[in-house]
Amino acid sequence: MSWFPIVLFSAFIGWILYSNFTKKGRGLVLGGEIEKTLDREVENSDSFVKTKIKVHILKPRNSEENRIIIEYLNKTKMHWNSTDINLSKSEVKEMISLLNEALEYYRTEA
Repeated sequence: MSWFPIVLFSAFIGWILYSNFTKKGRGLVLGGEIEKTLDREVENSDSFVKTKIKVHILKPRNSEENRIIIEYLNKTKMHWNSTDINLSKSEVKEMISLLNEALEYYRTEA
């Protein structure tokens, strides 16, 4: 019996666990080193899905400017789904401006 498939499968599972459950591994997947993480859990009362929003400040491997990663994570009992949004400082400022504009619209309508 060949041990190669078992070793390859074990290495693959190890990489998945390392990249999803450690800060250093997550930084490698995102393209740099995570300097700081801010997170907040948002619970929706009409659903069994829990939403967690994480903001990572990422120092890239090369000499680019720092990036901001917004990680949107949906969790249920047996399933989770993560989406990452990678933004530069100017893109974050533009997103903040758009969100403030939407908030002002909401305030005038309510």
